This record gives sequence, C-alpha cells and structure tokens, in this order.
Amino acid sequence: MNNPKSRPDKKSEQMINISRFFNQDGSERIKKTLPLVPLRDMVLFPFVTTSVFVGREKSIKSLSEAMAVDKRIFLTTQRDPEVLTPTIQDIFQVGTEAKITQLLRLPDGTVKALVEGCQRGKILKLSDEKGFLTVDYILAEEKSMPETVVKAALRTVLEAFEHYSTLSNAVSKSFFKNLEVLEKDPSRYADAIAAQLPFKVSDKQKLLECEDIEERFFLLLQLIEQETEVFNMSQKIKGRVKEQMERLQKRHYLTEQMRAIKKEMGEDGESGEFADGKSRRNTGP
Repeated sequence: MNNPKSRPDKKSEQMINISRFFNQDGSERIKKTLPLVPLRDMVLFPFVTTSVFVGREKSIKSLSEAMAVDKRIFLTTQRDPEVLTPTIQDIFQVGTEAKITQLLRLPDGTVKALVEGCQRGKILKLSDEKGFLTVDYILAEEKSMPETVVKAALRTVLEAFEHYSTLSNAVSKSFFKNLEVLEKDPSRYADAIAAQLPFKVSDKQKLLECEDIEERFFLLLQLIEQETEVFNMSQKIKGRVKEQMERLQKRHYLTEQMRAIKKEMGEDGESGEFADGKSRRNTGP
C-alpha cells in the first residue's frame, strides 16, 4: 500500500508561487505566478466583470488550473488577435489579475468564463509548461492624484461622459447611480467609465497601462471627446444618407406613378375608351 505522505498533493503543486524582492528605494515588492489566458480584441479593467470565451486548449487548461486552486487567473491582451500561439512578444506587458466567478463549457467545446478584474499587473516572464501558459508578474504601482485635482478631474470627465451618453443613449441610468459610489476611488472611477465606452483596444490598453491616475483622467477625457466627435460625425453622415435615400425613394415613387398614369391613358396620353372610339371612326363600317 502506498504511503499517502509520499504522494505529492496536487493542490499544493498548483499553489501561487510568491517570492519577495525589493525596489531600488528599499520598498518591498511581491512577485506572483498565475495561469495566463491571452485575450483577443478586448481589455479587462480592474473591478469590471465580463464574460470571456475561450477556445484554445492551453487557455482552457489555464482556467482549469486556476479553478483547482483559488480561481485566480491573469488576463492580458494580444497585440495581434490572429496569433494562435502567443509568446512574450505577442502580448502586452500590462494585464489584469482576475478572479473567475463562473465557468461554463459550451456545446461547441469552448468555455465561457465570467471573470472579475482585481488589480493591474506587469508581466516579468512568460512560461509554457505542463500544457498551459503561466506568467510571473508584479502588481502595478499607481500614482495617486493630488486632492486639489481630484474633484475637478471627476467633474470634467463626468460631464463629458454624460454628454456622450445623452447623445448615444448607450449607457443605462443605473450605471450613473453606481458611479457615484466610486467617487472616493478615482482609479476605479476612471476604469468603470473606460469599460463602458467603445474605444479601440489599443486606446483601452493605454488606459490600463497608465499608472499615473491624473494622466489617466486626461487621456480618458481626450478619448471621450474624440468618441463624441466621431459619434456626431457618424450621425451627420447617417442623416445625409437618409435624406438622399428619401429623395431617391420619392423620385422613384413619382416615376412609377407617372408610368402607371401613362399606362392607364395610353401611350399618347389618351384614355383607352377615347382611343378605341377614334380608331373605329377612322376604319369605318
């Protein structure tokens, strides 16, 4: 009979590896290791919950490994979504440590994972062992905003965001109520708004990588204003196209109406009855 003590504990083998090291200023940093799932065409912000659909075998195994321990996973975005087997050069260095809240295998073999972002992280090393990807990373160090700037930054971004949401009607009223709770945490406040907007992946990645919260607010404001301008231009173009289509439809309707009238009146504009009578008179008995 095998001695239970001699058998390695599967769970202990998969525990998060944490090793401490120090910055140049002497402050302590913590290096972590977690399974990795590279994302395609999306960026996950901390404290944002979203669904991730996973189809690659290594990514599915990463989810399984995470579920077997403490449901923690690291998510970062691929530079090129078409790359099937990403290396360290194919992924962005800054990603998000997340917690898996639900896992569902779909009939087509893909896995739907409901994840909640926790913290920004910087990747130090990517490993491909045991059939799945893992990363060594450290948590990002955010630079807080001066108290004198916080109120003005929140108000300015909120006004721009409200203006965009009024035009686009794309943000629910309940979101704004939830946003009020985050005013004491500017970092979460900015991330929550960024996650609601249809920015390009590259722009969302810039926001994720921005550790200086004041700079993040400036960038967020700039992106909201750009998105508002794009939306306005899009609406103008749609309006012009609609007017042109209406004119064409009206012209087509009038043309078809004239054809119908001519058909009823005959080719020379006379009614069928009058034309028949005239024909009989010319031919005689």
